[in-house]
Amino acid sequence: MTADLPRVSLIPIFINVFTPPLIPYPRAYAFGQAVRRTIEALLDDCRAALMCTVSHWPPFRNPNQRVDQMKEFQTFRKPVLEQYPNLFVELEEYEMEMAKKNQYPLNSKHPLINADLDRLFLKHYCDGNIEWIKVLMYEYVKKDAGHGDREIINYVAVLRAMEGAKSRLLLYEPVMDGICGMAYIDFEVEP
Repeated sequence: MTADLPRVSLIPIFINVFTPPLIPYPRAYAFGQAVRRTIEALLDDCRAALMCTVSHWPPFRNPNQRVDQMKEFQTFRKPVLEQYPNLFVELEEYEMEMAKKNQYPLNSKHPLINADLDRLFLKHYCDGNIEWIKVLMYEYVKKDAGHGDREIINYVAVLRAMEGAKSRLLLYEPVMDGICGMAYIDFEVEP
C-alpha cells in the first residue's frame, strides 16, 4: 500500500552547460541563493534535498562529425535523430574507444579524468571555501579538466544553496567507464 508513504515531489533544475552563452561562476552562485530562498519559503512540514552532477567529458566540442551532430541534437532534439538515426550508437563507440585509451582527444597534458583537480576542487568545496569557488573561470578549469568543467557550475549553485556550509567527502572515485569522477558529499544536515 502506498497510503502510508510520504508524497515526494521532484523538481529538476537545469543549468545550461552546453551551449553559449554560459552562466558565469558568480551568477551560478547567486542562482543557488535564489534556490535557497525558494526552499526556505516552503511550508514548515516540507523537506528538501539537493543533488547535482558533474563530469569531465560530455560528448561535444571536439572536431569530430558525431560530436558535432550530438551538439546539434542538444539544441534541436528529435529532428536531428531523424536525420542521424545511429547517432547514439556511434557516439557510444567513440566514447568507449576514448575510455579504453584513457586518452584525451584534444592532446591535453592529462588523462581523461584529472583526479588531482577533482580532489582539489572537492577539498575547497567541502571546506565551504566560497571565495575560491566564486572566482573560478571556465578557462582555468578547462585547462586541467577538459571541457566537461562546465558542469562544476552545478556544484557552485548547490554550495550557495547550502550557504557555504562545510561538508564531508564520503567517497571520490575516478570512473573510467563513465569518463567522470564520482563524488558523494554529505552536508550532515539535521532532518
